Amino acid sequence: MAVIVKVTQYLEELRIEEEKKPPAQRRLIPRQVDLAEAAGVTPQAFSYWIRQGEDAPLNKDYLDAIITKMRANGFPTILNDLVEYVPPPGLEINSDK
Repeated sequence: MAVIVKVTQYLEELRIEEEKKPPAQRRLIPRQVDLAEAAGVTPQAFSYWIRQGEDAPLNKDYLDAIITKMRANGFPTILNDLVEYVPPPGLEINSDK
């Protein structure tokens, strides 16, 4: 099993979507340095954390700070936007239960 931190991908998806809008309708997407500040860590520590991908330890304080900052900027960010669960090989997930 792995839980993959996908903050970078999420921010990139938002940038692409916001660039499609007229300039007056675009929302400000926080930079990684802004998210690091919100999480109370250095930009270097934050960058290291998100670069680890599936090896990144889940840090609920970081995730909470990111969601709070993103929502303050008008994005309806949820946990699933930032992390992805990847089941172990051979494990079948039954979504009917």
